[in-house]
Amino acid sequence: MKKILAIAAVSGVALAAFSSTPAFAVAAFPATDTYIALACDATGDPEYNLNSIAADGTATNIGTTLYSDDYCYADGSYNAIDEVYYVWDWNTGTMLSIDVTTGESTLVGDGTIEISGTPTTGVNGTFEAENGDHYMFDGDDPSLLYKVTYGATASDPSVATLVGTLPNEISTMADNPVSHKVYAQDPYGSLYEISLTDASQIAEYPTNCNTNQWGFGPGDCWGVDFDSNGTLWYQTDNATGNGDSMLASATLPATNGDQITLVEQGVFSSAASGDFYAESTGIIRPASAPELPNTGLNEAGALASAGSALLLVAGGLLLMRRRQA
Repeated sequence: MKKILAIAAVSGVALAAFSSTPAFAVAAFPATDTYIALACDATGDPEYNLNSIAADGTATNIGTTLYSDDYCYADGSYNAIDEVYYVWDWNTGTMLSIDVTTGESTLVGDGTIEISGTPTTGVNGTFEAENGDHYMFDGDDPSLLYKVTYGATASDPSVATLVGTLPNEISTMADNPVSHKVYAQDPYGSLYEISLTDASQIAEYPTNCNTNQWGFGPGDCWGVDFDSNGTLWYQTDNATGNGDSMLASATLPATNGDQITLVEQGVFSSAASGDFYAESTGIIRPASAPELPNTGLNEAGALASAGSALLLVAGGLLLMRRRQA
């Protein structure tokens, strides 16, 4: 959990250095996807609530959520099956579902999450799996991963069951709709591919997160998401030295252990309220197609096999007709 920090003015030397850097290499979101961010409160202005974010960081207000005074929301996650964004409100200590078309928020169950019968306040973030299952992770070092059954009625608590210990302290989790793999990000270092069976590490990719904390370049990584094409999108903090959020894109390496290099896209900025900071982000994307069983054949091989089978059937029918004649 972290409050909004007041950042000292940057020196003229640093500003000169920043102004001489090349323009951001702006990537693009797929037409089917929308990047959203729940801004941390600073003034109570509605712009500091649910926003859609363009690939250059430009924000458009969607609507007003529950007011989270002086605190950020924990990193949340969009559930494509339920078609809502689930997020933990650090200020009120409650679990919320958010309508991504209006920003309207509703308590999930009675708002609490229980571990072994006791309500917890140690939620560091939530993750929604492709199959609609719900997860949360705490702020321990290393973080613990829990599978959550959300409260069915307004009087029911949500119940968390321990899955296992994650590789490090984790700030955000996401899945890749192309590979169907799940990842967890250490805010100061690596992106880990993990198992949802026991939270164990499968692969690790170092990042350039936190290479220039409180300065220029990527700061701590508090949000990571994949778009429908499998491109990584990061929300990093303090990228411009004044506490605002920076949107960055990256490509996931093919080889375990290779470096992920974030490419800066732009600062989160609203025409009405200027630049702002957010830790809770997500990508609204269509539900993923079910993963096909691993038969050892790729798509081309499967089509070729199907074609061969049809030829064999046709040949058999022709042979039967000749024998009958």
